[in-house]
Amino acid sequence: MVITNTEKTAAKIAAGYRVQVSQAVPAAPIYQIAQLPPQYLPSEEYLLPEWAPVLKRLFAQVLEAEAPISEGMLTRRVLQSLGIARAGSRIQAYTASLLRHMQVRSTMQDGQRFYWGSAQVPDAYRSFRVSGAGIRDAKDVPVQEAANAVCQVLTEQIGLPRVDLIRETAKLLGYTRSGNVVVSMAQGGIQLALDTGRISEGQDGYLHICE
Repeated sequence: MVITNTEKTAAKIAAGYRVQVSQAVPAAPIYQIAQLPPQYLPSEEYLLPEWAPVLKRLFAQVLEAEAPISEGMLTRRVLQSLGIARAGSRIQAYTASLLRHMQVRSTMQDGQRFYWGSAQVPDAYRSFRVSGAGIRDAKDVPVQEAANAVCQVLTEQIGLPRVDLIRETAKLLGYTRSGNVVVSMAQGGIQLALDTGRISEGQDGYLHICE
């Protein structure tokens, strides 16, 4: 097969972008896990009204340290501190009711609810944290946070094709292995950034920062 000069030029440009990608994206904040005091609570007592004030305080502590956070992670964090192994359907339903009573701001993403801190506004949120699968699964990354990582990568680059942007976004968030869930997380961030006009896609397929 004959390789044309145009193809050679395109390959050089793509290679140049890949070299740039590995360079100077600055370090991002590390995901900080809430430090809850360990105590023992039998799972059947979790549902008792007298424990509600204690549970609300624990949820507030996790939210202060880790919001925005998925409902699953928030629940697990509190249950682990209480020595409860798993969240059955009754515990999940009761947890959701407690959080509604606390009037915690929430958003929905792929059928999962995410909870936000009292000072956080989802549409104006511009932070992201490095975590990785050992601390936070990719499915637990808010799409807003993924979009912010996308914008950070593109801020450091002239432009990137989508496949490279997915890889570098995942890497920036701490995910070195790009499985389906990680790729889906990064794609969601790209789509949100496109939908909100923070990035654009050229006819050549390269994505660029607009902000």
